[in-house]
Amino acid sequence: RLVEHLHTSGVPVAVGTSSSRTGMLAKTQAHSTWFKLFGEQVVTSDDVENSKPAPDIYLAACEKLGGGLNPSDCLVIEDAPSGIAAAREAD
Repeated sequence: RLVEHLHTSGVPVAVGTSSSRTGMLAKTQAHSTWFKLFGEQVVTSDDVENSKPAPDIYLAACEKLGGGLNPSDCLVIEDAPSGIAAAREAD
């Protein structure tokens, strides 16, 4: 519900995953309608040189959101220690 609320409220949202694009599509197939809310703002390990815990994925996701956002102005929801480290490094 949070992502749907943010989307309908015009708050930019993105996904940054250390999965490959193929892996992400396979994992999210059952939730494709929900993932469509992110539009083109999806960054996978295929899109960056270094995956998590490097900050590359989050920096790329922040760029995709546009508007010159500073990574420190973004909220990250993460489920893995390597992702938390990546988010902290992106700031």
